[in-house]
Amino acid sequence: MTLAPAEIAGPDGQMPIDRAQPHVAILMATYNGADFLPDQLASFLAQSHRNWSLWVSDDGSTDDTLAILTRFGMFQAQVIWLNEQPLVPGRS
Repeated sequence: MTLAPAEIAGPDGQMPIDRAQPHVAILMATYNGADFLPDQLASFLAQSHRNWSLWVSDDGSTDDTLAILTRFGMFQAQVIWLNEQPLVPGRS
């Protein structure tokens, strides 16, 4: 499944956010998950709850994971990158 901009954003380019709902933070760790990401991201958008943010940490993917998430983030202001490269134990 591929996500087209019309499927992931409203007419103004953003999903409507209902601030009256409690905020939900979605924490996503990725590593070479390109085959699964489109369905997973579509499932977030299909929810009736709209007040959420997606926090992404990638651990050095070599497939299209980063491209898919970057494209998704272009249309979703609530996507926050924690890192775009592998985390190395013992380094800060």
